[in-house]
Amino acid sequence: QQSKPVVKSNSEKNGYVRRAHGPRRRRDFMNDPAVTERRKAALAKLDAAE
Repeated sequence: QQSKPVVKSNSEKNGYVRRAHGPRRRRDFMNDPAVTERRKAALAKLDAAE
């Protein structure tokens, strides 16, 4: 009894190797307390300049 032949996808034929990615961006950036404080300080500076 013969086994089924192994069928490679086009990516496998071309030698594609999936590599690990670096660290991702944070999604909750605007909820970060440090960022919120810096934004408030920058906006206060703009209001004082007017």
